[in-house]
Amino acid sequence: MGRHVPVVTLSLLLLAGCAWRGPKELQAFKPLDETEAVLAVDEAAYKLVAMSQLEAERLEDQRLQLVIELNNLSGSDLTIQVKTTFRDEGGSLYGDETSWETITLPGGSDYRYEVVSLQSKADTYKVQIRTP
Repeated sequence: MGRHVPVVTLSLLLLAGCAWRGPKELQAFKPLDETEAVLAVDEAAYKLVAMSQLEAERLEDQRLQLVIELNNLSGSDLTIQVKTTFRDEGGSLYGDETSWETITLPGGSDYRYEVVSLQSKADTYKVQIRTP
């Protein structure tokens, strides 16, 4: 029985090494300059959701508009939640954030997520994606 203890210990160490260490950058089909601004908050979102497009632009009224193409990598329907927080030029929060939006993506499909800041002082953003 004493021989089994090292095997069990080794197995537990290997499992601990494979544990989720999130949040992490969302997977991308192609390199994107701003991917650090889109994060998978949990392991399921990291493994099952990819991003194939990210655009950020100023509207005429100087508010910041984001368009993100999200891709369901699984063959099954996937429910995710998305939240965007905008920050000013100094990186401070000023209360411009969305609530968690629940989206169901059919298996293998794409979804175009669009959001616009409430104020023109939005300079940077953080988009969080999680599974409920």
